[in-house]
Amino acid sequence: MSKKLEDIVIGARTGNESDISLLVEYFENDLLRFCLLLTRDIYTAQDISQDTFVRVIEKIRQLEDATKVRSWIFRTAKNIFLDSLKKASNKNEVQVPDTIEVESGGLLDNEEAIVHISRVLSDLSHEDQVVILLSDLEKYELGEVAEMMGKSKGAVKSQLHRAREHFLLRFNDNRTSGQGEFVCIKEVLKK
Repeated sequence: MSKKLEDIVIGARTGNESDISLLVEYFENDLLRFCLLLTRDIYTAQDISQDTFVRVIEKIRQLEDATKVRSWIFRTAKNIFLDSLKKASNKNEVQVPDTIEVESGGLLDNEEAIVHISRVLSDLSHEDQVVILLSDLEKYELGEVAEMMGKSKGAVKSQLHRAREHFLLRFNDNRTSGQGEFVCIKEVLKK
């Protein structure tokens, strides 16, 4: 892509259809992956991703700082995801899948470990899931995570610490094998 992201955002704010398309193209893969990590369901992830882009396009003029478009888009997706959970829980339709789909050759190749980690993650609060997914799996810097979540860097750092503790406690409680795997998974989460 030859055009700078900030220029694309500025063009999208003026309603330039070409720049709007470029903006969607620029973020569509990362956003879909993020939504998939949140929802653990490709169809729901696609719906949330599409809803996010619709909302972003509708409200792009409200974005004051073009350099913060990434965090704004991801925060929008997170909010849409949380809203969908609230609506589903009001209808008693919340379903949490048992597994996360992860491409082979990725960080977690062991299928059994993936299933176990997915289950433990699904036991955490949605905010804890998001902070772990963004920080530990997507490798965003703490400041970026804070912007995406609409929180201060210190608040996110504290939440991440507590979320990791909750994750590791649940992981260890539910694991039948020895301490060696605990250390391995702990290292995976902190990478």
